[in-house]
Amino acid sequence: MDSPPPAAGPRHGRESARAEAHASRLRVTLLAALGHGVLGAAAAMVVLLGAGVVYLAFLTTAFALKLLIPLGALLVVLARAAWVRIEPPAGIPVEPADAPALFDLVASTRKLTGGPPVNRVVITDELNASIVQVPRFGPLGGQRNHLVLGLPLLEALPPDEFRAVLAHEYGHLTGRHGRWAARIYRVRASWLRLLQSLEERRRLGTALFRWFFAWYAPLFARASMAVAREHEYGADAVAADATSAAAAGRALVRVHLASEVLERRYWAAVARRAADEPAPPGDVYSAMAPALAAAGSLPESPEWARACLAVPGDEDDTHPPLAERLTALSLDPTEVVAAVAQPVTETAGPAFLGAARTRLLGRLDAEWAAGAETGWRQHREELIAARARIAEIDGLPPSQVDADLDVECGSLLEALGRDDEAADRYRSAVAKDAGHAAARFRLGAHLLSTGDDTGLDHLSAAMKCDPEAIVPACHEAIAYLEESGRGDEADPFRDALAERLVVLAQAWDERDGLRAGDRLEPHDLPESVVTAVADELAAFPEVGRAFLVRKRVTHLDDERPAYVLVVMAAREWRQAWRDLDDDATPLHERVAAALAETPLDIAVATVPPRGALRDTIAA
Repeated sequence: MDSPPPAAGPRHGRESARAEAHASRLRVTLLAALGHGVLGAAAAMVVLLGAGVVYLAFLTTAFALKLLIPLGALLVVLARAAWVRIEPPAGIPVEPADAPALFDLVASTRKLTGGPPVNRVVITDELNASIVQVPRFGPLGGQRNHLVLGLPLLEALPPDEFRAVLAHEYGHLTGRHGRWAARIYRVRASWLRLLQSLEERRRLGTALFRWFFAWYAPLFARASMAVAREHEYGADAVAADATSAAAAGRALVRVHLASEVLERRYWAAVARRAADEPAPPGDVYSAMAPALAAAGSLPESPEWARACLAVPGDEDDTHPPLAERLTALSLDPTEVVAAVAQPVTETAGPAFLGAARTRLLGRLDAEWAAGAETGWRQHREELIAARARIAEIDGLPPSQVDADLDVECGSLLEALGRDDEAADRYRSAVAKDAGHAAARFRLGAHLLSTGDDTGLDHLSAAMKCDPEAIVPACHEAIAYLEESGRGDEADPFRDALAERLVVLAQAWDERDGLRAGDRLEPHDLPESVVTAVADELAAFPEVGRAFLVRKRVTHLDDERPAYVLVVMAAREWRQAWRDLDDDATPLHERVAAALAETPLDIAVATVPPRGALRDTIAA
């Protein structure tokens, strides 16, 4: 296995996080106060305006009191935004009588860490654990502590590592991080709820609040993220003190590996069973335990571990990079990875849940099967159709199987989990047509998934063959190189991606609506598309006339032609007046929503009842 990235330097890792968090705490406090202060000031202004309306009505006419209706509605919106309720976490409740060993562990961990009591324990289907503090009386305070334990986590970790995870979560409580996080959540949620309410009602003042939030949100997020990352380091230290640094470090790595197993192997294997099983399996969580316990000993595990250690820090992530967390615990990441490279013989699930484990697994199995029934049936039909289509292509004479059919067959084989056969089909397509972008891309992605660098050459070829392949090919290449610890080699792909995204953004701006001076031409769409548009328009009797045109643009004019459907109401002045109503959706937006349900890539616009643009289109 390649060596992991070097340990963080003296001004990196936890030291830099601590310094950044120290500088950010005051900013977070001030910004939180500013967020609530602006809401309070807005509410006060509404109240003053209401008092002014009452005074005006007293001096002039009672008719002015009608102005209190929109002001009262705005005041209600502001009050609802400020009073954000944090719901208790969902899950299957567990009582001390159900799992006494688990509650004994919780009590001993609380004693070791000096944390507050846990008021409720719930089991979920996630590979995670947390302690959520829910205010009893909203912003007024009073906390209830909810311990949320994912059953997959209990099935993935040995008892000592699970103890470390539990101590880590208690570390957040002893540092009062949960209460701090709740305050941060309330500020964010207040603003999001306010903006959503204003947008839904289209009240006056929406633009002003949006302008403030566009400035406020990034500042608040950056400051709060820095503090949250420092909290993670502190909770890791509590876990190391309560158990051991080695156990805490192994738990961090093992959870990463278990996540890879679920994402890359387990759930994909479950989905493929739909081809042979008419109903969703009723044992997905019961059967998950062996796969999770073996996560560290799989052939792919060293590569996955190295990729996890190579992931750099992300300013939008509340968790520091894995390598830096291990270094902060005075651990050698290489040694930690070696320590987990073996199957777990005893897991925390049976050790701490006892007889309740079977019941909990059964309930999760049943809930998953019930929720997956509709999707399973649809997926099964797709897989059966894929098998039939593969058989149909295989039955053709070789001379009739071109590169397009090879790629189609390869994609169907991938859906069935027959990746090696799919790769052979992609190789066949490339041999028949070296410029086939889809074949190059799919073969390149497959080779990278096996650790074969030649996949990068195929991705580069796909980008040259078809500009539409640039964005997905660059994402595949960058992810592969970064996970391999070779992020510096990804610069050419990053540059190509950035250049392409600029072009796409410019193309999007050009296609946004119609303007005077736009060069419009008759469309060149097939009759089937025109018929489909006409069928959708038939549901709108208020549409008097509609014109389908092609708008000539500077960027990607040939690659992505810009087609615009211009709708004109039968009674244009009346419709224009109706569209001004805050509670009504404009006609062209309703037509656009209808077309969005079809595969048609056509913009919808309207034009004023009078003007040069209208005359140009009508001509």
